[in-house]
Amino acid sequence: MSDKETTIDTVKGDSAQTGQPKFAATVQPVPADICARIYNGWDGETLPTPPLVTTMQPFAKGDIFLSCTYLNNPYDNHAGVGRIVQYDQDLNYKGVLWIGFTTHLIVHLRFDPQGNLWGCDCQGHHMVQVAPSGQLLPETKFLDVGLASPCFLKDGTVLLADYFKGDTPPPGTCIRQIPGSGGQIGQARLYRFDRNGTLRDEWSPQSAPEPFNFKGITHMTLHPSEEFVTYTTETGKRVMRFNIRTGEQMPDLKVCPGQTQPGVMDRDWAIAVAYLSDGRLLLTRGETIEVLDEAGTVLRTYSMPEYGWAMIQPCPDEQAFVTTNFFTGMMAKVDMASGDIIGMIDSGTGVKDTPKGVVPRLGLAGVAEFGG
Repeated sequence: MSDKETTIDTVKGDSAQTGQPKFAATVQPVPADICARIYNGWDGETLPTPPLVTTMQPFAKGDIFLSCTYLNNPYDNHAGVGRIVQYDQDLNYKGVLWIGFTTHLIVHLRFDPQGNLWGCDCQGHHMVQVAPSGQLLPETKFLDVGLASPCFLKDGTVLLADYFKGDTPPPGTCIRQIPGSGGQIGQARLYRFDRNGTLRDEWSPQSAPEPFNFKGITHMTLHPSEEFVTYTTETGKRVMRFNIRTGEQMPDLKVCPGQTQPGVMDRDWAIAVAYLSDGRLLLTRGETIEVLDEAGTVLRTYSMPEYGWAMIQPCPDEQAFVTTNFFTGMMAKVDMASGDIIGMIDSGTGVKDTPKGVVPRLGLAGVAEFGG
């Protein structure tokens, strides 16, 4: 566990209003005893929390889902009650699902071929699955590892990637250690499972350096051929590829300019990736979103308001995509042809002034649109 504090520059407030002031938040390491209590079911004080009443409705075509973990732990800025919020096709609030068994951010919302919605608490080693009826399904136990980025193959198997690597979480939050690993929080490995959670394959792809040296395979997408995955180490420079048929690393699709240096946030990096059905790749860069062809050439760039666009998924018709801003708590739906933002949702998350001081409390970490 790191004993160093860190300072984060971000946007103050709950919405993406232009010109909001920035501030520097000092984030302390989370003590080991607090981490243990969080993973065992937090029994201490919490920040103000609303009544946990689930109102999620059966999924309808065009519904948009946001994973907005309710971050109510005063010591850990990624810990709280699991929550997925449902909006209709016109971006009106529709319902909410509260999840009792997760401990930290729910990331990477994705639909499987049966229409079940998946989400990943990679810090707490939990997988969330919600049926199209809106009912939370019993938890499937995969490995006791920080798994995320579910990718569904036609043979019924699922790919999951280890979000973390190394043995030192960043200040401000806990990451559960992998049992029997000698204290590691992650090993940046790639796994394939049967749908019942049985391990079928395991690989050790490369990962990229990033400024804080704790991230592994943070964002992954399956190529339409199902021959390989394309993935990033968030805030690293490389857009990497790994062949799941041969078990071999492939040449990088893209390398961003510059050199990664410890603690240096140059913002010229790769974040989230998502394939379109024709092999074009959506890539978030923080303030912009690129479309790459199969050779890594940038076909188009979309400029976005503010900085912090960290999750992306194509809409089912692929005429638009949905993306979320981790810092401002905003979701945007963007028309791919015009580049216009055709709708936005303010999730109500973002940086919070809490009784413990001003700290980042950033809960929006997943988005998906239901295809019907």
